[in-house]
Amino acid sequence: MAQLQREIEKLIAEEAKRSSGSNTGKYELTPEEKIVSTNFGNNKGKLPWPVERGVIISYFGKQAHPVLKSITLDNKGIDISTTTGSTARAVFDGEVRKVFSITGAQNAVIIRHGEYLTVYTHLDDTYVSVGESVVTKQALGTIHTDN
Repeated sequence: MAQLQREIEKLIAEEAKRSSGSNTGKYELTPEEKIVSTNFGNNKGKLPWPVERGVIISYFGKQAHPVLKSITLDNKGIDISTTTGSTARAVFDGEVRKVFSITGAQNAVIIRHGEYLTVYTHLDDTYVSVGESVVTKQALGTIHTDN
């Protein structure tokens, strides 16, 4: 997932550079994005799941490898197992900032919610485009399943 991390860092750098009047090297929020960001932050722990049903199989943060106990993993998100043909859904209103392919992980979508980003990976098909506004629970793409 190093490629995914590079894509996220690249997006953040590009947006900081494009941000008008920014000499801090950080992304500057518009007034509308500040509202979305505040609303997103106020809903931490209450956001809907990105799938209709599923089971968390790997949590955020450092944890022991499920098989190789002497190995520690540092997960930058959560991993959810779901049923074949499931659809990934936006967890909050936002704007699609990037849609791209990842070697070995199909397609990905990154959505900005003010100062926050959500990342959806392992998508066989994507239903959204860069610049598109999305709403909570809007379908983003079909989730890849190993058969």
